[in-house]
Amino acid sequence: MVNEEAKRIVIERKLRRLIRTSNVLLLRIPRNLVDYHEVSELKIQKIKFQLMLNSLLAEEAKGDGEKKKLEDERKALQASLADELKNGVGLIDWLKESMRQRGMNDRAEELEILRDVRESELEELTG
Repeated sequence: MVNEEAKRIVIERKLRRLIRTSNVLLLRIPRNLVDYHEVSELKIQKIKFQLMLNSLLAEEAKGDGEKKKLEDERKALQASLADELKNGVGLIDWLKESMRQRGMNDRAEELEILRDVRESELEELTG
């Protein structure tokens, strides 16, 4: 049976790897509205990974200074996530309308669902 410390180490490594991979993928320059949407979604996922890593590190933090630093970082990440969610909702609206104009109603409906999810995440985050 794997102990809890080993699980935590593996999860921490995977989160760090996902964050590094996200950083590499974010080097891509968006050229159209679909690219901007994909970059926005990637930024949202990266920030969520960073928040998970922050929570994991906060659980094992020992000193008050370290805990305070991680708490401040968490607040900054949450603010960044809220901003990116707002931007993402706007991009989804534009992209959804573009898809409808091109007769891609199925894709527009999928984007409408994603928009609703992003709005509920934003509402949950901002209270």
